[in-house]
Amino acid sequence: MAESGSDFGLVDGIGAEAIGQPGRRTFRILARSGHQSASLWIEKEQLAALGTAFQQAIVRLGRPAGRERSAPLLSGADLPGRPAIDFRCGQLGWGFDEQRQEFLIVAYPMEAPEDEAAAWHGRLTVAQARSLSREIERLVNAGRPKCPLCGMVLEGMEHVCPRANGHAKDIAQA
Repeated sequence: MAESGSDFGLVDGIGAEAIGQPGRRTFRILARSGHQSASLWIEKEQLAALGTAFQQAIVRLGRPAGRERSAPLLSGADLPGRPAIDFRCGQLGWGFDEQRQEFLIVAYPMEAPEDEAAAWHGRLTVAQARSLSREIERLVNAGRPKCPLCGMVLEGMEHVCPRANGHAKDIAQA
């Protein structure tokens, strides 16, 4: 894929948020650089994978949490009006620049041709990536509870768990 036309460089702020009630939430990554802002709408699974990837990379880098302060996160209220860049992500990529010691996020819109430039990309410090990964983990875990045996979402009062052969109906109340 080609180089991005919307390069935010090293972002001033980054964040993630979930909008709506569990089971009907939509997720987005927020970014700000100078007077520019971006809202990247993303699937929950993509967001969770990004947070996990950042956590694993930070561990591999050998960066214990106590060495640097956490970075403040953006919320939707921090963005002035409608963001200049606002789209639903089809593909999301990330990388780490060893020389700069910064993470890179690259986002492509839904149904973008393979040779089309990324619609947005920006760089994050390790502290920003750590704070973002923690916020992503909090958002993902704040959804509907899951069955501890099969991992299916617990809906309503009764859950027929396939791993318990339908006999664990009281799990929904646990």
